[in-house]
Parts: sequence; C-alpha cells; structure tokens
Amino acid sequence: MFKILSSSFLTFLFVLFVFSSQPAFSHGMHYEVQLKSELQANTDGQISGVGMVWVYDPIVSGDMLKDEPDLTKLGKSINNNLERFKFFTKIKLEDKTLSIGKAQNFKLEEVKYDKETNLQISFTLPFTSPPALGSVKKLTFDYSDPTATAILYYENPADVSLGFGLKEKCKTSLEEKPSFKEGEFPQIVTIICS
Repeated sequence: MFKILSSSFLTFLFVLFVFSSQPAFSHGMHYEVQLKSELQANTDGQISGVGMVWVYDPIVSGDMLKDEPDLTKLGKSINNNLERFKFFTKIKLEDKTLSIGKAQNFKLEEVKYDKETNLQISFTLPFTSPPALGSVKKLTFDYSDPTATAILYYENPADVSLGFGLKEKCKTSLEEKPSFKEGEFPQIVTIICS
C-alpha cells in the first residue's frame, strides 16, 4: 500500500524511535507498520479492549535486529517506548476517547513474509473503564504517530475483526482517507453496534 520514502534513515530511526526521549523528528522519512486488530469483549458484557498485531516493514526490522539482536531486550525497549506514546492508539466511543491501560501479553517475534524477515509484535490494549456493550453505538480507531515517522495501516478490511460476542451485534468498516498529513493514520476505521 505505501512505499518507504528513504532507506538511509534506518539507524537514525532506530536510535530515535526506540531509545530517544525527544519527540523531535525529521519529516519526510517513514517506515510502515501493518496492523491487525480484534475488538474484544469480556464475560461481563463489556467491551474490554483491543488485541493487536503489528508487523514492521522488513527494512526497519532488519535494522532493529542489527542494532539489538536479542529479541528479549529489543522487545522490552519497544514496549517501553510505545507505552510512552500510548501505542499511537486512540479509540473513541462516540466523541469520548477511551482510556487505555498498560499493554498486556506483549510479545516480539521474527516472522517471514514473502521470504523477508519482519519483526512482529502482538499485545492487548485493555480499556481501564470498559463500556457495556449495550451502551456502544459507534467506535472509531485512530493510530497517529506524533513522531511523524511511522505509517500504520490495515492491508485489508478483514484485518479489523470482532471477538467473541461482538460479531452478531457489530459491523466494521475501513475506508481510505483521500489525503492525510505526516504522522496521521491514512484510514478511517469505524465499528457500529446495534
């Protein structure tokens, strides 16, 4: 869907994104993160959170592995830094942003896609005050990178899914934005429940 604009930024990106505490980033340099997500409900009839899988593009994956080949250390660093940015994730119930707790079940692994090695992280973002399913009419997802270096996107509409108990009551939609600024999410994800 998107193409990397420059490959000379890789070491810069890794140091800046993974280890930097300063959000001052150079514009025009981007990397891709392909998303999959599943809205989840609990046994109390509440929408409890979102299960996520992020796949980093192979160039950035290779550079990160070069700089830190130990997946345990690299995963801890990625998790800590994404936590500072709340995983670039904002989920709104109508016009109210839902508060997200600390990521659970965080896992980093190497995966192969099209014969290339990619880093993949999986985790769950729980809602600190889960809304009752009956109170949810419209949810929207936004993944904006304040550093303006990551382009997060869904490859297919099926990459936004509904967990147990939600498929019968909710429908998902995924639309491409006609235009977007650096660091903005290039799509519109809406979940409507009845």
